[in-house]
Amino acid sequence: DGEVIENLFVGTKEQIYYALSGAVESGAVVEVEWIIVNQTGTDICSFCASPAGSDQWGENLLEEDLFSVGANTSVKCKIGKDTLRWNFAFEDASGNREEFYDMDLSSRREDFIHLELWRDQDDGSAYVELY
Repeated sequence: DGEVIENLFVGTKEQIYYALSGAVESGAVVEVEWIIVNQTGTDICSFCASPAGSDQWGENLLEEDLFSVGANTSVKCKIGKDTLRWNFAFEDASGNREEFYDMDLSSRREDFIHLELWRDQDDGSAYVELY
């Protein structure tokens, strides 16, 4: 599935973006840090991710049993030319599960991907913001 490039992210944000773009376009697989922030207003007990089109979610990426409101955590995931779109799912401590499909990571210009998990306090709808 391509070459894994470690320690790729050295330099300015612009250099990082072009290095990542070039690596992904060449067929390499790049390990990227995802910073996940819980802004849902409730504790989260699981967060899963899978490349778009996959029929399996994979394991819970959270290291702790409970991901508290306002907390952040980081995980490393591999991104390549065929895995620039992802699905995300999280479950809160009350058992409510939210799923998000086909989230595009290709335009991120950082050495990490920042994901904020949100729940609208008025209507209860959940959403993900990517930076």
